[in-house]
Amino acid sequence: MKTIGVMLAIALVSVFVVGTASLAAKGAKGGALDGTKWQVTLDVKGQKPMPDTLGFEKGRFDSVACHPMGFGNGAYKAKQAKNAWTFTASTKSPKKGTMLWKGKVEGDKISGTLDWKNEKGKMMKATYSGNKAA
Repeated sequence: MKTIGVMLAIALVSVFVVGTASLAAKGAKGGALDGTKWQVTLDVKGQKPMPDTLGFEKGRFDSVACHPMGFGNGAYKAKQAKNAWTFTASTKSPKKGTMLWKGKVEGDKISGTLDWKNEKGKMMKATYSGNKAA
Protein backbone atom coordinates (compact mmCIF):
# COMPACT_ATOMS: atom_id res chain seq x y z
CA MET A 1 0.00 0.00 0.00
CA LYS A 2 2.85 2.35 0.86
CA THR A 3 4.44 1.58 -2.52
CA ILE A 4 1.29 2.67 -4.34
CA GLY A 5 1.32 5.98 -2.42
CA VAL A 6 4.96 6.61 -3.35
CA MET A 7 4.29 5.74 -7.00
CA LEU A 8 1.27 8.07 -7.05
CA ALA A 9 3.35 10.89 -5.54
CA ILE A 10 6.09 10.37 -8.16
CA ALA A 11 3.49 10.38 -10.94
CA LEU A 12 1.94 13.63 -9.68
CA VAL A 13 5.34 15.33 -9.39
CA SER A 14 6.20 14.18 -12.93
CA VAL A 15 2.96 15.62 -14.32
CA PHE A 16 3.63 18.92 -12.51
CA VAL A 17 7.23 19.17 -13.78
CA VAL A 18 6.30 18.34 -17.39
CA GLY A 19 3.33 20.75 -17.32
CA THR A 20 5.42 23.58 -15.86
CA ALA A 21 8.18 23.04 -18.41
CA SER A 22 5.63 23.05 -21.21
CA LEU A 23 4.14 26.36 -20.06
CA ALA A 24 7.60 27.91 -19.67
CA ALA A 25 8.54 26.84 -23.19
CA LYS A 26 5.34 28.36 -24.57
CA GLY A 27 6.03 31.63 -22.75
CA ALA A 28 9.58 31.74 -24.08
CA LYS A 29 8.30 31.23 -27.62
CA GLY A 30 7.19 34.85 -27.97
CA GLY A 31 4.14 36.66 -29.18
CA ALA A 32 1.09 35.79 -31.23
CA LEU A 33 2.42 37.48 -34.39
CA ASP A 34 5.84 35.84 -34.26
CA GLY A 35 7.26 34.59 -37.52
CA THR A 36 5.41 37.14 -39.68
CA LYS A 37 6.83 39.88 -41.92
CA TRP A 38 4.95 42.73 -43.55
CA GLN A 39 5.67 44.99 -46.54
CA VAL A 40 4.26 48.40 -45.65
CA THR A 41 4.33 52.02 -46.76
CA LEU A 42 5.01 54.66 -44.10
CA ASP A 43 3.15 57.93 -44.70
CA VAL A 44 4.41 61.05 -42.94
CA LYS A 45 2.55 64.28 -43.64
CA GLY A 46 4.59 66.48 -45.98
CA GLN A 47 7.05 63.73 -46.92
CA LYS A 48 7.38 61.17 -49.68
CA PRO A 49 5.89 57.75 -48.73
CA MET A 50 8.59 55.33 -47.59
CA PRO A 51 8.65 51.52 -47.97
CA ASP A 52 9.40 49.45 -44.88
CA THR A 53 9.47 45.85 -43.74
CA LEU A 54 7.99 45.14 -40.32
CA GLY A 55 8.72 41.87 -38.56
CA PHE A 56 7.69 40.00 -35.43
CA GLU A 57 10.05 37.43 -33.92
CA LYS A 58 10.51 35.97 -30.43
CA GLY A 59 8.22 38.56 -28.85
CA ARG A 60 10.05 41.44 -30.57
CA PHE A 61 8.94 43.92 -33.23
CA ASP A 62 11.30 45.36 -35.84
CA SER A 63 11.17 48.09 -38.51
CA VAL A 64 13.94 47.62 -41.08
CA ALA A 65 13.65 51.20 -42.44
CA CYS A 66 14.48 52.57 -38.97
CA HIS A 67 17.78 50.67 -38.60
CA PRO A 68 19.88 53.43 -40.26
CA MET A 69 18.72 55.82 -37.52
CA GLY A 70 19.87 53.44 -34.80
CA PHE A 71 16.48 51.96 -33.92
CA GLY A 72 16.59 48.31 -32.95
CA ASN A 73 13.80 45.90 -32.22
CA GLY A 74 11.52 46.22 -29.20
CA ALA A 75 9.08 44.11 -27.26
CA TYR A 76 5.52 43.97 -28.53
CA LYS A 77 2.20 43.02 -27.01
CA ALA A 78 -0.66 41.63 -29.06
CA LYS A 79 -4.23 40.71 -28.29
CA GLN A 80 -6.96 39.19 -30.34
CA ALA A 81 -10.06 41.25 -31.10
CA LYS A 82 -12.67 39.27 -33.09
CA ASN A 83 -11.10 38.45 -36.48
CA ALA A 84 -8.03 40.65 -35.97
CA TRP A 85 -5.01 41.16 -33.77
CA THR A 86 -4.07 44.52 -32.31
CA PHE A 87 -0.55 45.25 -31.11
CA THR A 88 1.69 47.88 -29.58
CA ALA A 89 5.47 48.04 -29.69
CA SER A 90 8.13 50.50 -28.62
CA THR A 91 11.55 50.84 -30.26
CA LYS A 92 14.42 53.07 -29.18
CA SER A 93 17.49 54.69 -30.66
CA PRO A 94 20.31 55.98 -28.45
CA LYS A 95 20.50 59.14 -30.57
CA LYS A 96 17.11 59.50 -32.28
CA GLY A 97 14.50 58.97 -29.56
CA THR A 98 11.58 56.56 -29.14
CA MET A 99 8.95 55.22 -31.52
CA LEU A 100 5.57 53.90 -30.38
CA TRP A 101 3.94 51.64 -32.93
CA LYS A 102 0.27 50.68 -32.79
CA GLY A 103 -1.34 48.41 -35.33
CA LYS A 104 -3.99 46.02 -36.43
CA VAL A 105 -3.54 42.78 -38.36
CA GLU A 106 -6.52 41.38 -40.24
CA GLY A 107 -5.76 38.35 -42.37
CA ASP A 108 -2.99 39.38 -44.78
CA LYS A 109 -3.40 43.14 -44.11
CA ILE A 110 -1.70 45.37 -41.56
CA SER A 111 -2.26 49.04 -40.71
CA GLY A 112 -1.52 51.39 -37.90
CA THR A 113 0.11 54.50 -36.50
CA LEU A 114 3.59 55.51 -35.48
CA ASP A 115 4.36 58.23 -32.91
CA TRP A 116 8.03 59.23 -32.92
CA LYS A 117 9.37 61.41 -30.14
CA ASN A 118 12.83 62.48 -31.26
CA GLU A 119 15.83 63.22 -29.04
CA LYS A 120 14.78 66.88 -28.78
CA GLY A 121 11.26 65.99 -27.63
CA LYS A 122 9.56 66.85 -30.93
CA MET A 123 6.67 64.54 -31.91
CA MET A 124 6.15 63.26 -35.42
CA LYS A 125 3.19 61.13 -36.44
CA ALA A 126 2.87 58.70 -39.31
CA THR A 127 0.52 56.03 -40.56
CA TYR A 128 1.34 52.80 -42.33
CA SER A 129 -0.44 50.04 -44.19
CA GLY A 130 0.53 47.03 -46.21
CA ASN A 131 0.40 43.31 -46.75
CA LYS A 132 1.95 40.15 -45.43
CA ALA A 133 5.29 39.44 -47.08
CA ALA A 134 5.52 36.34 -49.26
